[in-house]
Amino acid sequence: MKKLILILSILFIFQLLLMSRVTACGEKMADLDAQISRLEEENQKLEVKIASNLSYRQIAQKAVEAGFLPVSDRLDREFSMAIRR
Repeated sequence: MKKLILILSILFIFQLLLMSRVTACGEKMADLDAQISRLEEENQKLEVKIASNLSYRQIAQKAVEAGFLPVSDRLDREFSMAIRR
């Protein structure tokens, strides 16, 4: 009878330890799920930003800021210079 009580006590303690571990793993999983959601949202925002930076208007504006001329302006200047000569 004493052995049975001892075995049941050990099993009970073991079960408590397992339940504690399962709870800790569940909390860690919830934290990781929240982190995944945050990272997916951030990734989506970055994809939108990349797409907007690659838009034609944005590229054209950056080209003008860098000193490039639109093709039609450059052709007009070259043509007017050829006429002046």
